[in-house]
Amino acid sequence: MPKTVGFIYSDGSREKRPVTWSSVDVSQAGVVTVKGMADGREVEARVEILAIANELPTVKRVAPGTDLSAVDKYVSIAVTDGSVQEYEVDKWEISEADKAKLSVAGSRIQMTGQLGGETIHATLVVEEGNPVAPAVPTVTVGGESVTGLTTQNPMQYRILAYGASLPEVVASAENADVTVVQASAANGMRASIYVQPKDGGPLQTYAIQFLEEAPKIDHLSLQVEKADALKEDQTVKLSVLAHYQDGTQAVLPADKVTFSTSGEGGSRSS
Repeated sequence: MPKTVGFIYSDGSREKRPVTWSSVDVSQAGVVTVKGMADGREVEARVEILAIANELPTVKRVAPGTDLSAVDKYVSIAVTDGSVQEYEVDKWEISEADKAKLSVAGSRIQMTGQLGGETIHATLVVEEGNPVAPAVPTVTVGGESVTGLTTQNPMQYRILAYGASLPEVVASAENADVTVVQASAANGMRASIYVQPKDGGPLQTYAIQFLEEAPKIDHLSLQVEKADALKEDQTVKLSVLAHYQDGTQAVLPADKVTFSTSGEGGSRSS
């Protein structure tokens, strides 16, 4: 939390004052309101708490003979808002039996590192040359195949009917570890797909962005002005109230409504 907050005074001047924040529960992901005191006044801040959604597979590629201390220490973590954050472990460690493999091309060595008291696992690939071309995943949305997803076009948009459940996204790729973070309200209805090639190539990110349709009219109702005081053959003003799927209501413009009546003499529209 910031140590100061800004004040704007009635004369237009601005000043930053020290603030003391109250404690707040940060054990769950979401948005919380934090209260504090600054200059004798109560202030509030809205804080978004992010949690780890997935630890993405980590594969590092080095040339034979590379010292373990020279291996890149950054790992990728997918958090609940759908973004990927980079963190650095303290160091990489391998077993004594695997140290000799650092000089042998084609070796795959399991490594561990510490990050905030948690053990992070990674794979070290000892190989000459560059990794192969990025792996494009095979993706299905709600059981239907997705086409056109490429490294040049890594995102697709899908329209979702109002109130419909978010479909499951499933992905796989040859010679790669694939992690899918499912779409949710917390991450803006975006399913993120992370592809980590097993040969140590760069992490690839793809996404399916769902867009919810606007709520549609569920039913209509008629409103009559001063209905309790109506008299026979009196001309009255009718208005049509639209009731939408989300529970909201709106009066429809007169030029958008067609009235029809029916009785013994047939039907009539106006």
